[in-house]
Amino acid sequence: MISSAASGFDVFNKEKNNFNLVRLFAALAVIYAHSHAISPTPGLVDVIAAYTGGVAHSGSIAVDIFFFLSGALVLKSLVETPDLSGFVLKRVMRIYPGLIVCCAIVTFLVAPIFGGQDFFYVFSQSQAWRYFYMNSLAVWNEHVIPGIFSDHPYQGLNGSLWSVTLEVRLYFVLALFGLFGLAVSRKIIQIALFSSILLIAICPGAIPILGNNQDTFGNYDFPSHAIIFFIGGLYYLLHDSFKFTKWTLLVSIFLMLLTRGTPAFPIMISTVGITLALLFGTSRVALRFPLQNDLSYGVYLYGWPSQQITRTLFPHSGPHLNAAVAMIIALGLAALSWRLVERPCINLAHALAKKGFPFRKQPSTFSERPTVAL
Repeated sequence: MISSAASGFDVFNKEKNNFNLVRLFAALAVIYAHSHAISPTPGLVDVIAAYTGGVAHSGSIAVDIFFFLSGALVLKSLVETPDLSGFVLKRVMRIYPGLIVCCAIVTFLVAPIFGGQDFFYVFSQSQAWRYFYMNSLAVWNEHVIPGIFSDHPYQGLNGSLWSVTLEVRLYFVLALFGLFGLAVSRKIIQIALFSSILLIAICPGAIPILGNNQDTFGNYDFPSHAIIFFIGGLYYLLHDSFKFTKWTLLVSIFLMLLTRGTPAFPIMISTVGITLALLFGTSRVALRFPLQNDLSYGVYLYGWPSQQITRTLFPHSGPHLNAAVAMIIALGLAALSWRLVERPCINLAHALAKKGFPFRKQPSTFSERPTVAL
């Protein structure tokens, strides 16, 4: 693998950023956005949706931020991990333990307790088991169990899991990059990422697993977020040459206003959101509140189920109360998930990877510095 080098201010140095806080805010923003669908009130809409005329909402921008940061940080992990098996191990142990436990809790506890049916009904439903194992494996997403939350505006048990499925597929693609030797050179991995972006943008329906064709296991939302993920990876490789500044933000806002009503408008909305996230995540304000515990994944996993629970407990609540109560529930569940499931598994993965499990490969000594600016 190529070695990472940094000069001066390194946005991806953990001591120089607080992306844990950024991702936590993003996960909470997703809850806020979903509250308008799960517990709607006429006349109340997401503030971003109101401004953009429904082109975007708080949750869509938050997910864009998630994928951009994930693309950068996961590629960083690929670059810095001496062997491919260690990279795969760390990715698997980061995603799957928390996901499996969440799916089990939602399927076999939340559904019968808050979904309007009893335990016997849920356990006897073949669709309940299918929901559990399909979502747990992140192979494909099942959204409903018949009869559960049947009186809610949305019957889905967890409408956020599509992005986890895509995330796993993108990890798989990066692992293939490593397997075929594309991660041994900075220039080669840049070409691979750029080619992937171009291919998805030109032929989104023809790309299996990352495209928008359901016949090849795609999804309408997959192509755009796969592109954002790969752009995040490119930014990691080029971040020594390109800095996000206040001027970047001002130019992005100007272009966003200029492109309103055009196909470029959603792109510029996403650009402004990502720029704000990077600037805030490296700001003095954010650095004053360091988070040692990364609760964002747990909040994201449990956010939608927490909102369905809140809808059952407070059926006439509007979106704001639903979001507030669900945030409290999701934060509590996320803290338990981090302490009991995610952190122990992450520590185990890092310990095994350090010992060379299941095998060790000598790292590349490639250390070329980036020379191409965005």
